[in-house]
Amino acid sequence: MGEDSFSAVVVNSLIENGYDVVMITTPYYPNYLYKRLELTAQKNKIEFSREQDIHAPAFIKKIKEHNPDLLITAHFEKLIKSELINLPKLGCLNLHPSLLPAYRGMAPQHWPIINGDKETGVTVHYIEEGIDTGNILVQKKLPLDPNIYVAALQKEMLPVYSTIMVEAVKEIENRRGKGTPQHIEEGSLYGRFKIQQAMISTDTKKMYAYNLIRAISKPYMGARFGEYILWKASMPSGENEMQLMQRFPGIGLHFDEKKAYLNLQDGMLIIDSYELIKKDERKNN
Repeated sequence: MGEDSFSAVVVNSLIENGYDVVMITTPYYPNYLYKRLELTAQKNKIEFSREQDIHAPAFIKKIKEHNPDLLITAHFEKLIKSELINLPKLGCLNLHPSLLPAYRGMAPQHWPIINGDKETGVTVHYIEEGIDTGNILVQKKLPLDPNIYVAALQKEMLPVYSTIMVEAVKEIENRRGKGTPQHIEEGSLYGRFKIQQAMISTDTKKMYAYNLIRAISKPYMGARFGEYILWKASMPSGENEMQLMQRFPGIGLHFDEKKAYLNLQDGMLIIDSYELIKKDERKNN
């Protein structure tokens, strides 16, 4: 079960390692993110479905007919209930792009950048009815460059995606598959990222603004200041920052013929790429 091209990387890793993928399922969303999964299914003659309700009796019946050893999810945002969890003989596994128990829930690739973490990673864990709470089978750490953008981080994670689920399945094959319990109290849980959280105000600290811009840049919604989306920013050197603050005094967004400059309470950011928010979106917000 998955939703996008990242899910397809996991599917292909299983196929290439000789595992029998009998069905690929994606939620019925009004977009085309599922297309890479559909093409993977067609290429490998695997049953493919888009489901409005993964707990509908007809879909549960279809799973039962396949009698699977494992149900695997990767980039799948729907919660799975006990009726589905208990169907596969060896359980259900999920790929979660954070170092669980940190950043359980939504936007796990974004929040480590926003919070200025020095590392992140990818975890494969058993699914239970809690949100990303099951025992951990495999976990891989990745250093988090202080200037990385979310799309570049996702690209760095792809090689891990192509191996980590296979490692987890082999753990189960070799009867080492109980996993390690999570200490949930030491972790964190986040909900879906909201447009209000993308807003930079005149009270926002410079480093937080810089992190936010990098964390939700393209292909995501982008950080906002006033009527502008800020796609890319850089930190000026100390001397250059003082010169820019003298050139553009006053809190707010300033412009010259090439770039924009965001002057905040504790310093300046150079805005290397930005655009005006569309009128329709401004009206909705």
